[in-house]
Amino acid sequence: MEGIEVTMNSGAHSNNILYTRHLNGCIALVSRTQRNGSWVNSHGIMTHYFPSYPTQHLARIDELLDGFRQDVDKGTTKAVLFYPDLMTSNQILEGFQLMAGKNAVIHPIEYSLAPLDSLDYTKGILRFDPNTGRYDFDPFSDVTSRNIDEFHNFLR
Repeated sequence: MEGIEVTMNSGAHSNNILYTRHLNGCIALVSRTQRNGSWVNSHGIMTHYFPSYPTQHLARIDELLDGFRQDVDKGTTKAVLFYPDLMTSNQILEGFQLMAGKNAVIHPIEYSLAPLDSLDYTKGILRFDPNTGRYDFDPFSDVTSRNIDEFHNFLR
């Protein structure tokens, strides 16, 4: 697959496509921050962690945001948090909001575990392009009737 893979219990910063496989109950965050006040060549991060690792997850998010803190403090940061259970993700939601500052907006999206098959590597892939702000998460088409374009446009 094209791009930079974010493995479980890790995170990455890139201007290139980021992707992760098999959330299967994990929490993932994609984030886009303006660079020098513009969405052109914006900063992008992705994380993928077990729900039982909130401290490590928040530490990695903080480390990634610190790499471009000046832009985080001056510009707008938008994020989407993918989670299977709100109880386990609230700490990440609140922590990200504090780290990303007053101009940050985070949009939580719950996903279902039902259609994920741990042996099917074509399912459960979260893909994010920081340049366009577009993200795709395969189970949406299987489990929800949500307007996917509404979610894709959030990070633009």
